[in-house]
Amino acid sequence: MLALLLGTALAQDIPAKPEPNPPVENQCERTTPISDPCSAVAVPTSQAADLLQIEIWGDQVYRHYQTDFQAWEIREQALKAENQKLKRTIWIRAGEALVIGFAAGYITYHTIQETR
Repeated sequence: MLALLLGTALAQDIPAKPEPNPPVENQCERTTPISDPCSAVAVPTSQAADLLQIEIWGDQVYRHYQTDFQAWEIREQALKAENQKLKRTIWIRAGEALVIGFAAGYITYHTIQETR
């Protein structure tokens, strides 16, 4: 599962930022405040479309990096678990070396004592 998630995250291309829309016929030239009968803002149609496309693009980029981040979190947890296992293994190996060292010393000592 880890390999699948990592592969999926790394295989996805980052979505390209959308190109601005060309101005449409009969749109406002610039953003204009309107205050009668209520407060509002008239935004050129192409700019409003650009903002919607950028919002969609932002959501796509967020989902891409969220998947990437989750994959790296899983990998980090796996590495930490492996590290803990290796730490335990080192202490076991150190204990084995200590026991073997004592055993070798004991056998050597008694072998020398028997030859005297």
